[in-house]
Amino acid sequence: MIVEDLEGLSGKAYADRVRMVLRRGEGSFMLLYFLSMIGTVALAAGLMQVGGNFMPQEYSEERDYFQYFSVEDTEPMTLGMQWAVAGAWTLAAALIDVFFAGAGFGLYINSRTWVEGWDIELAFKRLANRINGVIQVLLFGALIFSATMVHGAAEKSAAQVEVSAKERIERIKADPTFTIHKEKYKVPKDTPSASYNGGLSTGFLDILGFFGQALLVLFLTALLALIGWLIYRARILRSAGHLKVRDIPKASVVMGMQVDEESLPDDPVAVARKLWDDGKYAAALGLLYRASLSWWIHQGGVEIRESDTEGDCLRRVQVMQNPAVGYFTMLTQQWIRGAYADQMPANESWNELCEKWPFRERRVVR
Repeated sequence: MIVEDLEGLSGKAYADRVRMVLRRGEGSFMLLYFLSMIGTVALAAGLMQVGGNFMPQEYSEERDYFQYFSVEDTEPMTLGMQWAVAGAWTLAAALIDVFFAGAGFGLYINSRTWVEGWDIELAFKRLANRINGVIQVLLFGALIFSATMVHGAAEKSAAQVEVSAKERIERIKADPTFTIHKEKYKVPKDTPSASYNGGLSTGFLDILGFFGQALLVLFLTALLALIGWLIYRARILRSAGHLKVRDIPKASVVMGMQVDEESLPDDPVAVARKLWDDGKYAAALGLLYRASLSWWIHQGGVEIRESDTEGDCLRRVQVMQNPAVGYFTMLTQQWIRGAYADQMPANESWNELCEKWPFRERRVVR
């Protein structure tokens, strides 16, 4: 892509250039491609799993996307699941390709550097072929000149052979390089005063080392004491904050709904049945849900806050060891479908909610 777009080559020139670029680093290009594919698959799988975690708990079968890729599962993938997979793969590929393109361009620049060096070497070889004839003529002249010089040197060496070996040895020995040099040094003796001063300095250093270690121990002790005091103080503050949280007044409005006892009828189930018969399904279901929240706040001892959502309220209630937890879980699921998806329960489910109502007479029916 880079050779075609940036260098503007095509045909045989394009093929030769690509082959030259891939001469070095072809393995790196393939490794980069496989790493980008692995990164795309991993990112797409992570995006699908994150999307599944945000789905409501009642759609537990749809929360796990990877069940469709199991060998044992023969159920075909739904249209919505196909769109989810395609969208996750497209987003992951778009994100990974940014880094893949940058890394590929870096590998191209590196290969281009090697290629330019090879082009320069070829240029030098072509230049050497052009001047090959001139070099042969120069070499022939140099050979003739060297033969003449060798003949003259041979005549001169024959004249020097006549000098006796003894004269040559004496001449070599007279060279200043073979002169022997001697040097003497006087080593001073130790005096009692010097040893005394040395002992004094050593003892002074030992004293300083002792005081330094003592100061280090004191510093570490003070540091440990400070850390212990901070931990103790943090525990006291946390205990005080916990007690303060316990003193928070009970919520009267949760998610914009009145949950105080004064805002509810004495018999919520009867009023809810009448609203349901009048066709006010959302109001009937909301009355049961508000009455349940009010019971958990005032009689169940659950600390539900005004900012809590349906999921927060359900998690706080599920911690309690109470037989009404199962009913509240079912009621919460029906309320979420009706309030947010406009999927009201069937008449059989509504009658079951009313008949199993466990919060009569301000106590749980066992």
